[in-house]
Amino acid sequence: MALATDDPLSGPGSGDPASGDSTAGAAAPIQGRLARVAGALNAVIPRNPVLRFLLVVLSVPYLVVAVRGFRTDWTPISDIALEMLRMHDVGTRHTPLVGVFSRFGWSHPGPLFMWLDAPALRLFGPSGVLALTALTNLVWLHLAVAGARRLAGDSFAIATTAGVLLMTAATAPVRLAEPWNPWIAVPALLCFLVNVMAFAEKGAWSSAVIAVVAGSFAVQSHVVTGPLVAAGTVGAVVWMWSARPEVRRPLRLTGLVILIGLALWSGPIVQQVRGPDGNLAALVRYSIQGGDLPAPPLHESLGIAARELGPTSPLLGFDETLGPFMRVQELWTLAIVPVLLIALGLLGRRNPVVLRACAFAVLLHSASIFAVTRTTGGFAPYVVRWSWTSALISLVVLAWGAWRAFDDYRSREGDTADSSVRRVPASVATGIAVAVALAAAIPTTAVALRKPVVDHIQLSTAAAGVIAGLESTLPDDQTFNVRWNDAEGYAAVASSVFSHIARSGRTTLFPGSSALAAGPHRAGDDPNAPTLWVIGSFHGWVPPDGAKLLTHWSPLDPAEQKERDRIEAQLRGELGLRPDEPIDVDALVNDPDRSLAALGERLRTLREHGEDYSVFLTPPVADQAP
Repeated sequence: MALATDDPLSGPGSGDPASGDSTAGAAAPIQGRLARVAGALNAVIPRNPVLRFLLVVLSVPYLVVAVRGFRTDWTPISDIALEMLRMHDVGTRHTPLVGVFSRFGWSHPGPLFMWLDAPALRLFGPSGVLALTALTNLVWLHLAVAGARRLAGDSFAIATTAGVLLMTAATAPVRLAEPWNPWIAVPALLCFLVNVMAFAEKGAWSSAVIAVVAGSFAVQSHVVTGPLVAAGTVGAVVWMWSARPEVRRPLRLTGLVILIGLALWSGPIVQQVRGPDGNLAALVRYSIQGGDLPAPPLHESLGIAARELGPTSPLLGFDETLGPFMRVQELWTLAIVPVLLIALGLLGRRNPVVLRACAFAVLLHSASIFAVTRTTGGFAPYVVRWSWTSALISLVVLAWGAWRAFDDYRSREGDTADSSVRRVPASVATGIAVAVALAAAIPTTAVALRKPVVDHIQLSTAAAGVIAGLESTLPDDQTFNVRWNDAEGYAAVASSVFSHIARSGRTTLFPGSSALAAGPHRAGDDPNAPTLWVIGSFHGWVPPDGAKLLTHWSPLDPAEQKERDRIEAQLRGELGLRPDEPIDVDALVNDPDRSLAALGERLRTLREHGEDYSVFLTPPVADQAP
């Protein structure tokens, strides 16, 4: 059933009662309200059985991950542990007004996702955040499908749902619930793009509100989505002007959307005007001037863009590299998608929606290329994952637009076949969409049921072990300076331990360089406070005089620990290494002399289980002799 053009939330109202029977006049407003409610339900719950089935299929993997995440005893590590720490501040006088910290010396624009997840953290702990993240992602995707249906009916919504399931399948199940800002921005960004298209074409104010909320959430979570949100906004304005230039937007609804936007951005705005070190200004300076790290060569950036946006995108299941380096695609493939979109737009120009959708997709494709070429600090999958939304829009527009062009061609040629024959192509197209959706959803759900729904289990287990060991040894009601000597996972375990200690109510002071990550109120040094050290065994560290060992955790059993310690002592003696110097196992294994290769191989095998971690408490600096 085609969706009504009028927005059920702002479409025709009851109007003035018709003249005549007063009973009919009194009933007219009630009927109008009921019609609006029915229209709103129709916008959310489609009547098309295929679309309803696909929405159920889409929901299954996210619901499985949400339930399993909620039941997982999970200890967050690294960046996510620090995000949890800032979530813990929500509702206090240190409520975060900016987003997650960045390694480039600024924070992402806003704190919406931390504000959203804070109640789940308070009520259910980190596992509650896992579940809420999966459910939030699912809501964004359902709203995206609703926007697609409003834009161009059930056929476009079916194509969008199949594309979303492809994106879900290309995303590891552990990413469906992981509350890390590069991942959570992607579903919200897709929701924004589809709903801003729906608003531009249909004037649906509910879609406008959804677009403002979703776009704000995406940009505040990960600033790299900003260019695509800006391009989508500009494209929507042009689209709206070309689709319905005579329509004047009701002033009160425009004001409502603006007020919603201001409310969503109140935190960053207050932070910007409150002091000289405004984060929004820092972001603008960085975008104009760049940072200390140079952008990669243009040919490399374009090759990455071709890989993510081209016909062999990882979105379609092609070669998702998980390492820090990504395969570069041939540059000429970058032109394939826009050429196809332009050709389809010209071919289907009799259908203005197809033409405008193709033009919008080309704009997004171009904006994505620009954003990728502006990326600094190296490429990794998480850095460019947002680009999948642009690739998905192009894919859906091409598939749906090709079908519309074919259907229009049959109508122009005067197809005289009976209705049952004419339905065959539509049934085939629907069957293909359903087959794609099931082929994507079933393996994803199977993996989500069979494997853990959290990542970095080894480091998370280590952090949990260290935290458990500190329960009975860490002094209460005391201020601590915190430091670490652990490069494994970028001090993943240390971040987790100190975040947990701070969330337990103890005053914890991080180094000044961690002010953005842990919060400015936790940055500094107290010379009268002792220092907590988290030490990873791989890197060598000698405790200073007066240090007290609070806990030690090892992934090895006692016999394996004894063997490892014996091998390390022998290697230090052979190599003349001090106790605080790390042992380079890879150099030993690859040494042409091979005299110590066997010991190196065995040590590497033992280390594959992970590091030992020790926590020391050192006396206050003020108590130490000069």
